[in-house]
Amino acid sequence: MYSEEQISEALHKCCTDKEAQIIKARFGIGQTSCAIEEIKMTYMITIDELKKIEAKLLRFLKKN
Repeated sequence: MYSEEQISEALHKCCTDKEAQIIKARFGIGQTSCAIEEIKMTYMITIDELKKIEAKLLRFLKKN
């Protein structure tokens, strides 16, 4: 399991600002978590795009 600090650091290193905002909203990092449907509508992304962003972050965390 990764700490909120590790995830926040990884977000700054491997994700764009928009991707970081999406992940923070999805998992409630520094804010209340949002439902997937709310994230899709707010950021105009698909579930596949959300999964790709999550996968990108997880790959980065596993490497470091």
